[in-house]
Amino acid sequence: MSAQVVKDQIIEKLDKLSENQLLEVLHGVEKIHDITIPFEGYDESKDVMVTGLFEGPTDLAERVEEFLEEGFDPHSGWTQKPKR
Repeated sequence: MSAQVVKDQIIEKLDKLSENQLLEVLHGVEKIHDITIPFEGYDESKDVMVTGLFEGPTDLAERVEEFLEEGFDPHSGWTQKPKR
């Protein structure tokens, strides 16, 4: 669906709203506009939230038991069931 078709549909709906409803719509649109973050100059390679996803072990699923065993400490209060 093209942007123009969507705009036309929105205008059709707006024509049927009361003044109070239009004010609510305006307020909602202003909120959306205010939270829109410009992506100009954004560099994914410098984004810690993205690069941090790929740090650490890549074989977590294969070594899950080993990772869990490393977390057990006899003084921590955690116990581990014996392996069968």
